[in-house]
Amino acid sequence: MYFRPGDAGVLDGREIKFQMVSPLLGLWSKKALDRDFQVFGDTDSFVEHYADAPPETAKVLSLDFDRSYLVAIHQGLCPTGGYSVRVRAVRAQPWVVTVTVDFQEPGPGDIVTMAMTTPHLFLLVPRSRGKQRPVFRFRSADGALLAERRPICGKIAPDVDF
Repeated sequence: MYFRPGDAGVLDGREIKFQMVSPLLGLWSKKALDRDFQVFGDTDSFVEHYADAPPETAKVLSLDFDRSYLVAIHQGLCPTGGYSVRVRAVRAQPWVVTVTVDFQEPGPGDIVTMAMTTPHLFLLVPRSRGKQRPVFRFRSADGALLAERRPICGKIAPDVDF
C-alpha cells in the first residue's frame, strides 16, 4: 500500500495503516537502553544500526523496503516491568508522517515484574510514491514533539534539526 502526497484529507493528514513487526528485532542491542526513534529505508541501515545485536538479518531481509519503512521506537531502560510502548496513530501528509506514541508506565500499587525492561516496538509504515523521503515526526499523545527523523538509507543518517 502506498500513500500519495495528495491523500491528506484533513489538516493533520489521513490515518494510514501500519503493521507491527517481530518484537524480537533489536531486543539485545545496547541501543534499546536509551529512548530512541529511528526510521530505516533498507536492510543495510538496520543491520549497521543494530550491529551489536545478534543477527536479525533473516527477519529484516523478508521485509519489502520498496513498499515500506521500518520504524523503531525504544522507550529505554525501565526499572521494572509494567512499562510499554503503544502507537496510537500514524498519519500521512505530503512529505510528513506523524507517529503518535504513548509511553505507558505502571500505576501506583500495580504488581509488576521486578526486573529491568526495555520496552520497544517495530512497525512497517507504507512508503509514499516518489523519490523524496518524508520526515517522520514522533509525537506524544498530548501532541508534544518527541523527535523528527528522515529514513536512514545505507550509510546516510539524516536526522532533522529543529
